[in-house]
Amino acid sequence: MRILVNGQEINYEAGLSPGEIIPALEQVFREDRLVVIGIRVDGIAVTEDLVTILEKNQPQEVAITVVSLEEVVYSGLGHVSEGIPTLTAAIYKIVELIQSGNEGEGTLRFLDVISQLEEILTIFKHTVDYVTGLPVDLDGRRFLDELNTFQQRVGELLGAWENRDFVLISDLLEYELVPQLETFQEQTAVLLQKIKL
Repeated sequence: MRILVNGQEINYEAGLSPGEIIPALEQVFREDRLVVIGIRVDGIAVTEDLVTILEKNQPQEVAITVVSLEEVVYSGLGHVSEGIPTLTAAIYKIVELIQSGNEGEGTLRFLDVISQLEEILTIFKHTVDYVTGLPVDLDGRRFLDELNTFQQRVGELLGAWENRDFVLISDLLEYELVPQLETFQEQTAVLLQKIKL
């Protein structure tokens, strides 16, 4: 099996199992602050755990694409910063639909918003990995505290969703998440200036 990382073939000891090769590569990626952004097995893009895939199949080639954590953070924060106004508008539309008794349409739109909120959480988790230990203080609070608050709000929102509590969903969206997103909008601008590549 050939293993390529960013197009470069990786040499490894013959006889090693995928369960040994992949963790060793992951360790190198962590040490070098690299993030996997794509995996192709025999030319087909995959999203499953690589060890699981390799245990199920006997591929000829595994191509892994990695980028620096700094690149992920910078491009991710830019994406978040640009998308927050659209996301906020979508949230207000959901609130309007729920408050007018049209929970069905609000629910359909809610699923897309949850997906976007989860994407923001992922980007911010990478950001925390990058800024941890750096003297990046935003508006008197650590970025990690903001992320924890945001995660809690998303968790509460999912709990309200499970209970079909549309009033709580509406309140959390309007009074908790929108202000948090507006704060993140300001903070991402500051972070982008501080970590400019």
